[in-house]
Amino acid sequence: PAHVIPIQSEDLHYQIARIYGDLEEKEAMRSILETLVNHPNGRPLNRVEYANTFFKELDDTGKSLKILEEMRSEYLMKENMLKTLSSTTSKVELERWEKAYPEIISSLVFIYRQNNQFIEAESVLSDWILRHPSDSNAKKILEEVRLSK
Repeated sequence: PAHVIPIQSEDLHYQIARIYGDLEEKEAMRSILETLVNHPNGRPLNRVEYANTFFKELDDTGKSLKILEEMRSEYLMKENMLKTLSSTTSKVELERWEKAYPEIISSLVFIYRQNNQFIEAESVLSDWILRHPSDSNAKKILEEVRLSK
């Protein structure tokens, strides 16, 4: 257990959570995922993976959406902070977030659609398309979402 031998590696800790999941020890898996999600220095792409694991493995849509929605808000805040001269957000940190942002959006849209939350999916997709007007796949998905409402 982590209280006996502390686990320093985020990736190793996640693999242990996955093993607990494979053994149907869902509460142990959930506990580790909670720790990883709340880790202040966690990598954004990893947090997206944890959110998806809450959704797919633990059937916890609410927790998954909460993580992803907070990440989306955090990214937008960091992006805005960097645009100001008094920014404390480093460019390196923003680059990590920029790599994760498409995954955040993709996961949000997927989960919203799975739960018939079409208005939320439409809002996220519309914002994405404003930022990435040449993304034809996003435009196609947006049409599908609008037809589903």
